[in-house]
Amino acid sequence: MSTLLRQAIASSSRGFTPLLRTSSPALAPLSRRALSTTRPCRTDDDALSFPDTPSRANPVAPIPRNRTAPGWQQPPAPLYSLSPRLAQTGTGQPGSIRPPPTAGFGAILPTPGKEWTKESLPTVAEKWERRSINFLARRHKVGTPTSGRSVAVVGGELLKAYYRLSKIVTTNGIRTMWHRDQRHTPPSVLRRELRSIRHRTRYAEALRRKVQIVQKIRSIAR
Repeated sequence: MSTLLRQAIASSSRGFTPLLRTSSPALAPLSRRALSTTRPCRTDDDALSFPDTPSRANPVAPIPRNRTAPGWQQPPAPLYSLSPRLAQTGTGQPGSIRPPPTAGFGAILPTPGKEWTKESLPTVAEKWERRSINFLARRHKVGTPTSGRSVAVVGGELLKAYYRLSKIVTTNGIRTMWHRDQRHTPPSVLRRELRSIRHRTRYAEALRRKVQIVQKIRSIAR
C-alpha cells in the first residue's frame, strides 16, 4: 500500500497520473482514492472572476475635459407628451389646469341643482296630501264573497284558468264544505269525524318525524 501511495504522489508532482494496475482486487478502491486526490483543481473560479482592467473588445471611452458627465441636472427627454390638463398656463401658476378645447368637456361638469328657497319649499299639508294619494293608489281592493276564488281568463286560455280554479277549490276544501252543508249532521257524528280527522293529522305528523329521524341515522352511518 505504501508503494502505491508513493507512486501516486510522485506522478502528481510530475503533472500526469499513470494508470495503476493492481493484481489484487482488494487494492482497487485504494488506487482510485489515490488517483482522485491527485487530480488538479478545476479552473471554474478563474473563469468566473472579472478582470481588473477593461477588455480590448469593449474599451471604456474617457470623458473629454471640456464636457461634464450627465447627471441629475440634465434629465433625459420624456418619452410621452405631457397631458394638456397638467400643462402650465400663461400666468405661471403651477397648480392651475387648462381644459382641452373639446366640445364634450362641459358635459362631464356637474350640473347645478334646483335651488330651494323658504317660499318654494312644499308645505306640510302638501306633503301629507301627496303621501295620501300614493297610499290610496296602492291600497288593496275591498274583498267580496268570490275574492280569492275567482280566476281571470287571459288570452283565451280557458283550460289554464280552469286548472288554477280547481287547485284553489281543492286547497280550500270547498267541496267538503258544500257536501256538509247539503245535509244536517248530528253533533255526535260531527265530533266523531273531527276526532278522526285530528287522529289522522297527528298520526301523519308523528310518522313524518320518525321518517326524518331514520333518514338522519342513515346519513350519519354512511
